[in-house]
Formats: sequence, structure tokens, C-alpha cells
Amino acid sequence: MASNTLISLFSVFLGWMLGQGTAIIRERRNEAMLERGLLDELEDIHGQLIRTKLSVARKIQLAVHLRLEGGIPIRISHYFFNQHYKDVQAHLNVHQRRSYQLIHLSLDTFNESIDNFHQITRETVKAIRIAPSPGAAKKEFSHYIDELTCMLKNICDIIWHIEYHLSNPYEPHIDVLGPMHKAYVQFQEKLESEVEELLSRAKEIDPKEFDTKFREKDFNK
Repeated sequence: MASNTLISLFSVFLGWMLGQGTAIIRERRNEAMLERGLLDELEDIHGQLIRTKLSVARKIQLAVHLRLEGGIPIRISHYFFNQHYKDVQAHLNVHQRRSYQLIHLSLDTFNESIDNFHQITRETVKAIRIAPSPGAAKKEFSHYIDELTCMLKNICDIIWHIEYHLSNPYEPHIDVLGPMHKAYVQFQEKLESEVEELLSRAKEIDPKEFDTKFREKDFNK
């Protein structure tokens, strides 16, 4: 009788242990899926930002020639992070948390700038229409280019941080006066040069080029 009781107790204990082990494995698998989801969303956001960057660069080129283009950049969604980050943050290390928070807070700021840009564009169009002279209209375009340039730099900044995180997914270390900081400052310096080059080369573009929507050479690179 005592032997049967011990066997029963052991069977119950073994079943409980197996159940706990299964629960732990299932929980860890869910955490891994959420962590993968955060990274997958960063890749999606990266692609969206690249397309937005090209759109904003084109608007800058047009504005240099005192032309406006219809359409406004759209907000970048980061739904997965907003919904699931709280469920996985305890299992991320400090470097991952800081990097994710920096990227997604920057996205929030960018999305707010998109909302503001809608108003800026409307005000610019109105100001150009009622401008008393070509010089006054050109001044309005200059302000508009400044807004676009600022947006372009913000986009490139977020892209850099995403690429840095994706290249170091387990330890995207954000330091001060360290290797990451050095690379970031070098990127900022290069970005300033690229923006200046964009503005300079825009002046060399034949305005008629903007009237052609489809160019075969653009798709044969």
C-alpha cells in the first residue's frame, strides 16, 4: 500500500514537473516570437523610411526650382512595438531597451512632424499665391526647403539607428564618446555634406525632368 502511494505521489509530482517545464518552454517560445517581431518591425520601418526619404528628397529638388508637388509623406506605423514591447521588455538587456526606446520615440516625433508639415504645406501654398513679388515667393520656398531639409535629416537619423540596431540586435550599445558615438558623429558629418550636395545638384536638374513620371533608366540600375 505504501509503495502504491509513493508511486502515485511520484506520478503526480512528475506530471506537475512536466507541466511546469512545458509552460516555461511555451513562455520562452512566445518571448522569442515577440523579440523576433520587434526586429521584423524595425526592418519594415526601415523600408518605409527609405521610401519616405526618396520622396522628401524629390520635394526638395522641386522646391529648389520653385515648384511644389502634391502629396504629403505619411506617418510611419509601429503598432507591434506599441502593443507588445511591454510584454517583452523585462527579457531584453539594457542596451536593447535603450535602443528600442530611442528609435520608437524618434518615430513618434517624426510622426508629429508629419502632422505639422501638413499645416506648413498649406500655409506655404497660400503664402506663395498671395506673394506680392517673385522675391517674396522665393523667400517662402526657402522656408519650405528648410522644413523639408530638417525632415530629411530626421529620417536619415532614424534610419541610422535602425541599421545600427539590426547590425547589433543583441547588444546595440549606445555609448558616450565610445565607438558607437564616434560612428554616429561621423554619420552626422557625412549627412550634412550629402544634404548640401543634394541642394547643389538640384540646381543642375532640368525642371522638365520633373514632368516625366516614368523613366526607364530609373528602373534599370
